[in-house]
Amino acid sequence: MPATSCISVVTTFFTGRPVAERYPLAVGSGDVAHADRLFQDPRLLDGAPRVGLVPGAHAASRRWPPERVAELATRLGREGARVVLFGSAGERSLTAGIAAAGAPEPLD
Repeated sequence: MPATSCISVVTTFFTGRPVAERYPLAVGSGDVAHADRLFQDPRLLDGAPRVGLVPGAHAASRRWPPERVAELATRLGREGARVVLFGSAGERSLTAGIAAAGAPEPLD
């Protein structure tokens, strides 16, 4: 199952509402391939619980401070979870900064 279909399944599970087969998070030509590579990362296939964090928001006032997201990612990682950061291309510096501050480092 392609990674973008997995996102649809997970979203449907948590919201109770069906979504399109191709969830609109993957919009660029390389996004689907990047998501597929990410979901094949051996660190995500080791049986550990996986937690996805989406630190961005359209309005900066709705964003949690990056240092708090990094702290949460660190705590989850120390508890054995594999943390994956999601964001748009415009949020790349935000997610990269959070990943660099996390210990163990979240997947970005």
